[in-house]
Amino acid sequence: MAKGQWVKHKKYGYQFNFLEFEVQESELFYFLSRVIKGIGKNLAKTLLETYEEEKLITILDKTPNELLNIKGIKAKKLKKITENWNKFKELKSLSELLTPAGATHNIINKIYKHFDDIKLIEKLKINPYLMMEVKGIGFKSADKIARGLGIKPNAKERIKACINFIMIDYTNQQGNSAINLSELFEVLSKELKIESDESIVFEFNEDEFILILREMIDDEIIVKLNEEKVTSSFLNYAENFIIDELKKKSDNKDINIVSDIDSYIEIKQKEMKFKFSNQQKEAIKIVNEGYKIFVLCGYAGTGKSTISKAILDLLSIKYTQKDIICCALSGIASDRIRKTSGYSASTIQSLLLKAEKLDNKKLQQNVILLDESSMVNSELMFKLIRALNDETIFIMVGDPAQLPPIGAGNPFSDIISNKLVPIVELTKIYRQSEDKVITLFANEIRNGAVPQNYMSHYEDFEFQNFAINNYFQLKNKLTQKDLKEVRDSNSDKILEQIKYIAKSYKNTLANFYNSKKSYEYITHFQVIAPRKDGLLGVENLNIQLQSVLNPKTDEASILDLGRIILHIGDKVVHTQNQDMDCILPKNFKLKGQNQIFRNRIFNGMIGMVFQMDKEEELMWVYYPTDDIVVEYSFDEVRDLLKLSYALTIHKTQGSEYKNIVIPMTLSDFMMLNSKLIYTAITRAKDRVVIVGENYAFKMACKRKDVTIRDTVINSVQE
Repeated sequence: MAKGQWVKHKKYGYQFNFLEFEVQESELFYFLSRVIKGIGKNLAKTLLETYEEEKLITILDKTPNELLNIKGIKAKKLKKITENWNKFKELKSLSELLTPAGATHNIINKIYKHFDDIKLIEKLKINPYLMMEVKGIGFKSADKIARGLGIKPNAKERIKACINFIMIDYTNQQGNSAINLSELFEVLSKELKIESDESIVFEFNEDEFILILREMIDDEIIVKLNEEKVTSSFLNYAENFIIDELKKKSDNKDINIVSDIDSYIEIKQKEMKFKFSNQQKEAIKIVNEGYKIFVLCGYAGTGKSTISKAILDLLSIKYTQKDIICCALSGIASDRIRKTSGYSASTIQSLLLKAEKLDNKKLQQNVILLDESSMVNSELMFKLIRALNDETIFIMVGDPAQLPPIGAGNPFSDIISNKLVPIVELTKIYRQSEDKVITLFANEIRNGAVPQNYMSHYEDFEFQNFAINNYFQLKNKLTQKDLKEVRDSNSDKILEQIKYIAKSYKNTLANFYNSKKSYEYITHFQVIAPRKDGLLGVENLNIQLQSVLNPKTDEASILDLGRIILHIGDKVVHTQNQDMDCILPKNFKLKGQNQIFRNRIFNGMIGMVFQMDKEEELMWVYYPTDDIVVEYSFDEVRDLLKLSYALTIHKTQGSEYKNIVIPMTLSDFMMLNSKLIYTAITRAKDRVVIVGENYAFKMACKRKDVTIRDTVINSVQE
């Protein structure tokens, strides 16, 4: 069933704008084709054509061996069918409860997969808002179902669920770990309001808000930080834990590693063929003095990676190589620090998973260096610090000028501003040559200045100007509609130029792909953009870049799932933390012989599609930074994968790509600021090309980002 209207797009012609869309299919067909990997729609259809639904249900319940007579079903597949059928009966019961209340198949399946609890139905009957624990189910979706189950608009569990949602989801979106009471009430009122036929059925008032909030504070679900701000009990605990543990580590010192640190520095400078700045020498001396915690911060080009290696080499005098490890949020970032330091590296999440498997839940390494620390939000920083032993040396390295982390809190910045631990700030900029300006320009932008001569051509930087002639005069003369057409036409030109640049990399990327240089394939060329939507947003850019960099015409290489079209060889990003079926690359050809294992795959991992099986409805993606193959059902492809030829600037934080292209127009006005542009251009290792409107670039450089996040750490330290 589809509801909506046809609209005409000036570039793409008539398109159907969906307001509502629901696929009507039998639950049994859904089970066979989507719940069980390897069945697929064709085999599901065959089963339902061979047996009527009732008979097939009886067979599945009592005589499943009869299905061995169906072509395509052998003993192994039958075992999988019967195991999943028993589980599906629970899913069916869940469906019978939630479908009449307005839940879709997709939501029901997500709830079932998340909880995997035999008492789930009883729990949901008592409190249907439990479903908000599932990623992708917000308050609005849960509330619609809950009210379908009979929850009253003024029910306490409804109001408390909404407050919890705001404290977690809304604060995550804003980046705050604390929220003003007035703001909380304003957002809560909007979320709880129910309107029907233009009349208000339910509206929340402040007296009720104060009473319920007081209950939640008494129950320690919400914590009052002061007269104006509150936070969730988890974020309050997490950020206070960070403060306490860092202070504890600051007070815990060992004896010096070497007795004559000046001689060590002299030897190290000759060995590395690099003269350290006074600040870099200070960093080495602090580590030598036996501090268990230390922050090294510096802007682009200040030599953070160089001095990190020197510090780790100093610590290697006392500890073995296996006792030292680096980590970062993304796989690309951890791979980069591994290459520049020469020490083992891992993603933070992978490191924490290893700790979880140990009896004491603690990391075994004596030295842990966290790179790109500015990317790490409060929850993840808490988990990492909690996993450290008392004697572990913890070094945080990062750039405070980068964009703040995705999610609640800003611990790295808060640690620096509140001077919670010993800190060395690197300020001296090292330039490789006169014709390389990325670090120079980045630091001018950081200070709110437009780089001089940015229109000139440099080895590592190029600005291709697509300014609209007399734009500001046109803005005063034209109607909004006419002005939009002019701007859209200009965005078309910018898009075509980006495609032209991308095409120049096509042969190089093809060579990397064919020679199985997968890491180079995913990091050699990257388009990064300020936004997701619009003509120059990553969603449209990905479709356009796919057509240039990896076009396919043969059906066997194309998977069209409606919401996403993928080709063999496409660069993709995984979008949710989830346990997946995995295979080691060396065992891939043996995947049918019990080589599959479960492993956590993390949001933001970049890989490449290298094989698909339409009959089995399976796709395999190789992730080079983790050296792992992940198996996806087509349903999982829809939910968990996106093209990644283009990524948002936020998504590329901490990563490094050899060549980068950035579109920039006034359409991105609300997002453009110096911190965003600084972060964007410092993602490039060799070369960055900005394609866009020069006045948009100038405005972004001058517009200093002064956003200060509301956090527990800052509130406690005030």
